[in-house]
Amino acid sequence: MIITPAKATIDRVTSLQISIVRVVCILFMMTVHVNPAVDWSARQGFDMVMGVIVTDVLGRASVAALSFVSGWLLYETLRNLPATTIAMKRLSAVYVPMVTWNTVHLALMMAAFFWLGVQTDSFDGSGSTNALNLIATKILFLFGEPANESLGFLRDLFASALVVLALHRIFGQRLALTLPIVFVLSVYHAMEPIVFRPNITLFMLAGFVLRQHGGGLQWVSGLRVVSLPLFGFVIVETLWPMTGLLGTEVGNIFRRAVLTVVALDVALLLARTSMGVFVGRFDRHTFLAYLCHGTVISILWVLWKQSVGNETDPSYLVFFVSAPFVAFVCAILAAPIISFLPTPVQIMIRGKAKSRPALHPAPAPL
Repeated sequence: MIITPAKATIDRVTSLQISIVRVVCILFMMTVHVNPAVDWSARQGFDMVMGVIVTDVLGRASVAALSFVSGWLLYETLRNLPATTIAMKRLSAVYVPMVTWNTVHLALMMAAFFWLGVQTDSFDGSGSTNALNLIATKILFLFGEPANESLGFLRDLFASALVVLALHRIFGQRLALTLPIVFVLSVYHAMEPIVFRPNITLFMLAGFVLRQHGGGLQWVSGLRVVSLPLFGFVIVETLWPMTGLLGTEVGNIFRRAVLTVVALDVALLLARTSMGVFVGRFDRHTFLAYLCHGTVISILWVLWKQSVGNETDPSYLVFFVSAPFVAFVCAILAAPIISFLPTPVQIMIRGKAKSRPALHPAPAPL
């Protein structure tokens, strides 16, 4: 999802900080996509507090944090590779696997509809079944909604990288001057159909500009005296709105900015502990986990509804919490199997290829 430049340009703590951000943010983003889309604010007590904090605060803010880190790394990568090469690498590493998993998801949801009569958000039989329309919208996500809505983030991440690279080519060292313009475009959602989630472009651009001017990701520790009180305000205001500030698009960007700083700061603190080292080890599985989670969770939800209960049942909280971790485990288990596949197939599935492991160990030297 995020192409990392040569490790030599990033110190060990920052590298681990980035890995932790990826793992934690991907897990929180998965919670936003757990079937079905529940309005947690309409619930009471613990369910309401946990649901709103996990999905509306931490889950949605994780998009901004990952976009910011992606922009920071994009500038690092640009030091080693030309923009055209980066664009082509991101095409194969981000967009191609998105297309693959959209295709898989759509095929499974169509099979569920036509064979089992199960209607899903991805396909309920009521929309157009024209082949070209399905390919353009559901699979390629040129417009409309993709078959797997959660993968729209990857499409916009790829498009935002192209936008930032283009702006850098035009403005060079004055790229920071474009931040207010992109901010306004983001507030008014005026970047469609190039980017459907303009906040991704805004935060990616901010991360890129920070690195362009020599800023590292460890600077967040110096903002702790401000970021922590603001974090408390964001949590309280989201749960029990009093000022209405976060209800506006500007307030939404403010909330995401605060939580991005906090996420980077927490990751930095963890990066200096053994727990952080443990969490960082799972970074190599985050992209595949994100690619497959929508499909895995959708299948789990169909099985859960038939055997346990629906979203109004008290047991749903168990499903909500556990489903992202099950998807992550599926990615971990699938990774070594995928490594046996031909290189083009590996790229289609997870955006990169690893050396195919030998089926038989090499003979010991005489």
